[in-house]
Amino acid sequence: MEFALSTIFFLLFLSPGIFFRRFYYTEEFSKQFIKESPYNLLLSTFLPTIMIQGAALLLYDGISVEEIHVTIEGNFDGLFIKRFAIYSLIINFLAMLSGFFSKKTVRYLRLDRKFKLFRFRNTWHYLFSGEIFSFPKADVNLYTHKVNDIELKYVDCMVKTGEGDMIYEGVLVDYELSKEHGLEHIVLKDVKRKLFKDELSQANNNDFQNIPGHTFIIPYAQMLNINITYYSVRRHKETGQLYSIQIT
Repeated sequence: MEFALSTIFFLLFLSPGIFFRRFYYTEEFSKQFIKESPYNLLLSTFLPTIMIQGAALLLYDGISVEEIHVTIEGNFDGLFIKRFAIYSLIINFLAMLSGFFSKKTVRYLRLDRKFKLFRFRNTWHYLFSGEIFSFPKADVNLYTHKVNDIELKYVDCMVKTGEGDMIYEGVLVDYELSKEHGLEHIVLKDVKRKLFKDELSQANNNDFQNIPGHTFIIPYAQMLNINITYYSVRRHKETGQLYSIQIT
């Protein structure tokens, strides 16, 4: 019984680090929350726990380090457990806020683009969004302010099919990552396709065939290569119609 309570108490002590990571790795980076080695998972949970718990114990005098140590060893005080339960609720809520706003700060200041230390493991997000062109080593003529103008991504990919190698073109709608942080599949709309042939027979292979349907899913395992073109959307001053401009 005492061992079980000690284990629960220890998990509660670690919980701020878990909640911090859960709210730091959200949205397009959510899979990084659990897809790590046990060592990295423990380290990335333990470090924020020590920082958050350390700051809280310095600022809050209702809980002492000595009481925590005694309780982990199995010597339980009912009054202390109640106080620690309230303390845990407060500190976990603050850990959630800290994780959420830490990620927002990293993204707003573009620290993940400027410094590899802050970079998330979702490489495909940086590729599909065009943010990869903000990396220090990116040797391209696409500047940061233009990256922010990207609103539409057009994808060309060659896919291995039973009919032969097929070229698919369409607007990127979404994508899904695999368990290993690789690409599982992409989702396109307004898709066209044509059978790929060598240069000698290109004269008879210029027309694309429209594919009916709202969305089209292509598994990454069947892709041979992929090309991404970035566009900015504008509205015509006279007609009010929307049109796209390729980012160059």
